[in-house]
Amino acid sequence: MRPIRQILITSIGINFFMQASGNDTIVYYSPKVFKDAGIHDRRHQFNVTVVMGIVKTCFVFISALYLDHFGRRPLQMLGTIGMAFSLAGLRVGSNYLEQSNEKPVLAITLCIVVVYANFSFFSIGLGPIT
Repeated sequence: MRPIRQILITSIGINFFMQASGNDTIVYYSPKVFKDAGIHDRRHQFNVTVVMGIVKTCFVFISALYLDHFGRRPLQMLGTIGMAFSLAGLRVGSNYLEQSNEKPVLAITLCIVVVYANFSFFSIGLGPIT
């Protein structure tokens, strides 16, 4: 009975952290994030969102290819640590854009790249492993 309880607690915990990671929220609000980052043209916002979906799909396939080779735990840890660093980078880029009068290209690029990185790391770890 004890092993079943540990498996149940672990699986519920992983599912909880997958939802608590906020990935669905970032997907939902990504056009607003990109708009706040300085991409005001709707066509460019759409293009950035499409590329985001392609990146996410590619990294799900990469995760599927290497899941049996590396195992679940290393990919889960890589994905979680990567998500933490990418969200910290988004915070830095957003903070800089919020406090600056003009929108520097470097900060906009940083925000876009770390959002892509966040989706990539989610698609390596929490997404497919859960």
